[in-house]
Formats: sequence, structure tokens, C-alpha cells
Amino acid sequence: RPDFIFFAKAGKEIVADIIDPHGTQFSDALPKMKGLAKYVEDNPDVYRRVEVCAEVNGKFLTVDLSDKKVRKLVNEASEIAEVYQSDLLNEYY
Repeated sequence: RPDFIFFAKAGKEIVADIIDPHGTQFSDALPKMKGLAKYVEDNPDVYRRVEVCAEVNGKFLTVDLSDKKVRKLVNEASEIAEVYQSDLLNEYY
């Protein structure tokens, strides 16, 4: 259950984005991220973007689960730190 679903108008269409802030200190951080990654893989055209985000070492980082490389990283990770140490992430400004 993501925290936020945002809707926007893109041309004549309405699009939806999932944004899920979730701290890395929670034991369910990686399982929740893997679940969202699987959902995106199984339903690639439902949402325009799906991002999980957290503050790590004073930076607000986003994990873009719309990106196949990021989903692969998440699915292969055994600890949440592996995901948030990756250079595939973006810093949110």
C-alpha cells in the first residue's frame, strides 16, 4: 500500500504516479520495495512512474522502479543498504 498516488494531466490523458517515502530503518523496507518492483514488472503501463524514497546520510534519494535496471538491483539485493548505495539512484532536490 503506497503512501501517495498523484494524478496529473498529460495532454488529453490523466496519468498516475506512485510515490512512497519509506525509511530504511524499517524491517519491511526491502520487502516492500521488492513488492512494488514486482507490481511494476507485472503491470508496466498502469503508472507513469513509481518511486520509493528515503533520506540516507542527509540526502533524499529516489528509487525509480519504472527503470528496469533499478528493478533488477532491487530484486537482487539482500539488504536495503545495497539499493541506497547504488549509483542508479537520483537525489531529489
